[in-house]
Amino acid sequence: MSGTAGRTVEKSPGKTNAAKTKETGTSGCETDGKTGQSGKPNTTGKSDRGKTWRLLKRALVLAGNLNRYLFLAVMAAVMISVITIAQSDLLARLMDSMLTADIQGLKRAAIATVVLEIAGIFLITIQKVSIGRYGHSSLAKVNSQAAHKISRAQASYMSQEHSGQILSRLTSDLGLVQTLLQDNLLKLISGSLTAILAVSYMFYKNWLLAIVAIFGTPLIFVAVGKLSRPAAALSKEAQEALGEINIVMEESIAGASIARVFGLGKSLSERFRAYNKLWLEKNTRRNTLSALLASVGFVVSFTPFLLVFGIGGILMLKGRVSFGVLFAFINLLNFVSFPMQELPGALGEIASNSAALERVLDVLEIPGEREDGESLEFIENAPVVEFRNVTFSYPGSKTPALRDLSFTVQRGERIAFAGSSGSGKSTVFRLLLGEYERDQGSILIGGHDITKWSLRSLRSHFTKVSQDTYLFPYSVRENLAMGIADTPIEEIMHAAEISRADSFVRGLPNGYDTPVGEMAGRLSGGERQRLSLARAILREPEVLLLDEATSAMDYDVEHQVLGGLMESLEDVTMISIAHRLSTIVNSERIYVLENGGIVEWGTHASLMKARGRYADLYTKQAGMEAANSNSYQAEEVEYP
Repeated sequence: MSGTAGRTVEKSPGKTNAAKTKETGTSGCETDGKTGQSGKPNTTGKSDRGKTWRLLKRALVLAGNLNRYLFLAVMAAVMISVITIAQSDLLARLMDSMLTADIQGLKRAAIATVVLEIAGIFLITIQKVSIGRYGHSSLAKVNSQAAHKISRAQASYMSQEHSGQILSRLTSDLGLVQTLLQDNLLKLISGSLTAILAVSYMFYKNWLLAIVAIFGTPLIFVAVGKLSRPAAALSKEAQEALGEINIVMEESIAGASIARVFGLGKSLSERFRAYNKLWLEKNTRRNTLSALLASVGFVVSFTPFLLVFGIGGILMLKGRVSFGVLFAFINLLNFVSFPMQELPGALGEIASNSAALERVLDVLEIPGEREDGESLEFIENAPVVEFRNVTFSYPGSKTPALRDLSFTVQRGERIAFAGSSGSGKSTVFRLLLGEYERDQGSILIGGHDITKWSLRSLRSHFTKVSQDTYLFPYSVRENLAMGIADTPIEEIMHAAEISRADSFVRGLPNGYDTPVGEMAGRLSGGERQRLSLARAILREPEVLLLDEATSAMDYDVEHQVLGGLMESLEDVTMISIAHRLSTIVNSERIYVLENGGIVEWGTHASLMKARGRYADLYTKQAGMEAANSNSYQAEEVEYP
C-alpha cells in the first residue's frame, strides 16, 4: 500500500547548529559574499601595528616548543651584536695604538679581534641553523594542522569556501610566512639591537657626536608609520587576487573538456586576465610604496655620515676625540644608519607578510566538526536508521530543505528515495552522516540518537557512493584499497567483480597497477563509478548509501551492476537515491519526496497503482527513454 506524508512545517524553526551562522570567511566574521574574505574594515594607525604584533604572538603560541630554536637564534643574534660593537671598539684601540706606537696595546687589540672573529663565526653558524630549523619546523607544523583542520572542516564551511583560495593560502601565503619567520623577524631583532648598542657606545664615548649620529631617526619612524600601513593592505589584497587566479586556473584545468566543448576558453581567459591585472596593480602600488620607503631611508641614513665627518673632524682637531674613536664612530654608523635605512622597508615587508600570516592562521580557525560522542554499535533488532519528525534548513536559507520527515529502515532492507531535484533526497544522506545537524526532531542510528555517536564511529558503519566520483591519481589497486592496510589483491579483484569493474580493469595496460591519472581522466564516467562501488564494497559496510551511483552507466551495465550488488550484499542495508526510477523498481520501499516532505511511499507496484507523484514521474521517464531509444535505433538505420 502507498502512504501519504503527515503534517508539514510552514515556518523554518530556529537553528540549533552552531555552524549555521552568516556566511563566514576564513576568520569567522561576516563576509561580503563574493570573495569569502573578511568583511571587517581595514584598521589604521596604532591598530595596524597592534594587529601585526598580535598575529606574531599567535604564530609564537602556535610554534609551541619550537620557540626554543627561535630563542637560541635570538641569543646568538644578541651575542653577535655585542661582538660587532666590541670589534668597533677594538678597531679604535688598534688605530690609536698604531698612531701612538703602543706595541703592547696593539698586540692585545689584535689578539682580542681574532678571538672575537672566531666566536662570531661560531655564533653565526648557530644562528643560521637555529632560525632555519625554527622556520621549517613551524611551517611543517602549520601544514599538519591545516591538513587536519581541512579534513575535519564543517560541510557548511567547505561548501562556501573555494578550494583555490585555501590552496593559495597553503602555497604562496605560506612562502611569505616562511620569509617572515626565518628572515624578517631576525633581521629586525638583530639590526635594532645592534643599532641600540652602537648608539649606547657612541653616547659613552662622546654624547655630542652620538646626537649627530642618530639625527633623522624620528623622521624614519614617521615615514614608516605613514607608508607601511597601506603597503600591508595592498599586500593582503594582492594575495586575495592571487587566490582568485588560482581558482580560475584550477577551474580551467579541472573543467578543460567542458571548456573546449562549450567554447569557454575566451571567458575563462578574460576572468584570468581581470584577476591577473588586479594582482599586478596591487603589487605595483605596493612596490611603489616600498621604493618610497627605501628612498626615505637612504636619504635620512646618509645625512649622519656627512655630519659626523664634519663635526667629528672639528672635535678631533681640537683634541676632544681621538682619531681611533672618530674612526669607530664612522664604522658604527654603518650599524645605525644602514639598519635605519633598511628599517622602513623591513617594517613594510613585515606588515605585508603579516597579511599572509593572517590568511594562513585563518585556515587554522576553520570551524571543525564536533568531536564529542562515543564509539557505539548497532543495537540488535533496532532500526538501522530512523527519522522522527526531522526538520532542517541549510545555513543562510529561510526555506527548510526537510520538513517534518519521518521514516524507518530495518537491517537488510533495500529502500529508495525518489522525487524532483531539490526535493531533499541528498540532504537525508548528509544528515545521516552527521555533516549537518537537524533543526527539529530526532535521528536514530542503530537505536542510538545520532548525537550520542562520535562521527568517526558513526561513519565507520556507512559507505557512500555518489554521482560525482573522485579517484586519486594513483593506481587502480591503490585507489580501491586506500585506507585499508594490507588488502590482498584477491579481495580487491572480488570487489571489482561484484561492481563489474574487473573486466575493463584487466584490459588496462598494467591491469590493477595502472595509474588512473589525475581526475581519473583516463576513465569514462561509468568506469569511475564502478571503481567507486568496488571501493565501497571492499570496506564491507553495514549500510551502503547510493546517491545516483550508477547514473553514468548505460542501461545494460547499470542493471548488471545493481543485480551484482543485490546478489552479493544480501545482508547489507541499502539506501538509494535515484532520478532514473527504473533502477529502484525492486526496492522494498520507495519514499517520494517533494519540498522536503514525504508525499507518498510504498513499493513500485503500489505507487504505480496509486497514480500519484511517483507514477507521474515514472511514466514521463519511461516515455522519454522510449523516445531516446527509438531515436538511437533510427540513427543506426542504413539508407541505400
